[in-house]
Amino acid sequence: MIVGNEGGPRNFPQTFYCSMVVIMGSIVTAFIFGNMAALLQQSNKKDNTLSDQLELVQQTMKAIKIPEEMQDDCLSYL
Repeated sequence: MIVGNEGGPRNFPQTFYCSMVVIMGSIVTAFIFGNMAALLQQSNKKDNTLSDQLELVQQTMKAIKIPEEMQDDCLSYL
């Protein structure tokens, strides 16, 4: 039905069945891709939050003039 090499539906019940199968397949595909997009967004959000926190810590340590070696130790700990 999708490729066009096989015979298509011949009467209304076959057409209706094929249409429902295509619609259900599209819904399942959309559901899967939607969940994947949500998982990626959530993963990126966690990474961005960690990155923002590390940047804030680094800026604060530079502002209060902590020695470089201690800054490196703190960042590696975090």
